[in-house]
Amino acid sequence: MMQVAEADELTSSTAPFCFTIVGGNRSLVVSASCPEEKLLWMEELQSAIRAARHRGDSVESSIVLYPSLKSNSQ
Repeated sequence: MMQVAEADELTSSTAPFCFTIVGGNRSLVVSASCPEEKLLWMEELQSAIRAARHRGDSVESSIVLYPSLKSNSQ
């Protein structure tokens, strides 16, 4: 299940205005340029996730659409 969440405290202390996008066994920490941009990104991403769930899209189909995304979790 895809979700958007606040970054952990350690990450937030080194990269301001950051949040985490989690999907399946992958996560991506991103940083906005200001608090307003962070809020806007989080709201837009959450809206897109809700719309995808409503359509019945899955994380697996998203990975097929974007095969170039790499994980650093290995």
